[in-house]
Amino acid sequence: MDIDDIPPGQDFTAALRENVKAADVVLVLIGPKWLSTASTDGRRRLDDERDFVRFEVAEALRQGKRVIPILVNDTPMPNAADLPGDLQPLRVCQALPLADARFNRDATDLIQALGGAGARPAHLRRRIVTGGVVAILAAIAGWQLVVRGSRAPPVPPAPPLASADFTGTWEGEVFYEWDRRKVTERFRFSSIAGALTGSASFLGVPRGILSVEAQGNSIAFETRTRGSIGEKEVEFVHRYRGEVDGDRMRMVMQTVGGYETGVPREFVARRISRD
Repeated sequence: MDIDDIPPGQDFTAALRENVKAADVVLVLIGPKWLSTASTDGRRRLDDERDFVRFEVAEALRQGKRVIPILVNDTPMPNAADLPGDLQPLRVCQALPLADARFNRDATDLIQALGGAGARPAHLRRRIVTGGVVAILAAIAGWQLVVRGSRAPPVPPAPPLASADFTGTWEGEVFYEWDRRKVTERFRFSSIAGALTGSASFLGVPRGILSVEAQGNSIAFETRTRGSIGEKEVEFVHRYRGEVDGDRMRMVMQTVGGYETGVPREFVARRISRD
């Protein structure tokens, strides 16, 4: 249903509650302004118990629905102190990224997480109804409920293949502000059956690279690290973007999870061998 489908005179709150009840999955879109968006009176909308988006997300958590935070364009998860009491459980819900620069890859991961297979990522821009799963999308700014059928936009053309040579071993110094030191990180790429694979170190320890995308002279990939904060085990996701110019690659790294806030770290890696 869409908000336009609610008949005039119907209890809006009851309609939202029933819509949440009918959903199998609730996707909460969290963008850069999700925490700060305010009403005309200057009050933060998340602090307004009458705000329909807050009500919708809180109701999904209260009903025990499967709630997946969607971190738009690498927005970090909100801190506990930033969330009202009824949204606190959102902090322990496993999140997924959704970025413009990696839309096809992130959308495919999301579709698979919802139990879908073979769906085209472009369909996600207008609706999510995959594998019999009905999902609600709730966004603080201009919220909407998307569970109705709609005509999907044209599928974008396939991205251009990589023209640069990424293979070999690369090294670059990365500054970690929380440890106030530089670490020489090493990246190894090889091509197997036309697909790039390899490893990237974090704090000097190699991690297998995942979700590699190479187009033209640009590359994007991620690695994962498990750690702990106190007695709590957490997973850190390290996302990398690079642009190659000969044997020099300008890179940006972002880490989310735990105490990390996703602040970009820029550095230059240089190819030291073509093994």
